[in-house]
Amino acid sequence: MAWQTLNPYLAGGVQPISGALTVISTIAAERNIFGTVFVANVGEEIDRVRVALRPAGTVTVSDEQYVLYDTEVQPNYMLQLSNIALNGLDSLIGYSEKGLAVFNLTGDEIKNYA
Repeated sequence: MAWQTLNPYLAGGVQPISGALTVISTIAAERNIFGTVFVANVGEEIDRVRVALRPAGTVTVSDEQYVLYDTEVQPNYMLQLSNIALNGLDSLIGYSEKGLAVFNLTGDEIKNYA
């Protein structure tokens, strides 16, 4: 199995309102993204964040889709989640308890040449 990087990918700067699940990025059909999620607390107090990977065709977020859940992020601090793989029409979902977190997804669009 061989993978080829096609294009760089960046979806970023999304700051959810407090207490709301927010789509950070939905991957276009026929794309696969391999990347890193950055979560930065831009506020002056501790915030709790969640990150979920919602598969294509799924409307709600279930417990097993979370990769972070109510994780504390200190003021002016950032978390990095590496090796995140998303397929076409999958969505990256973010949540910020106080609305102080900014979410970014960066990586590469890849193709499998099996």
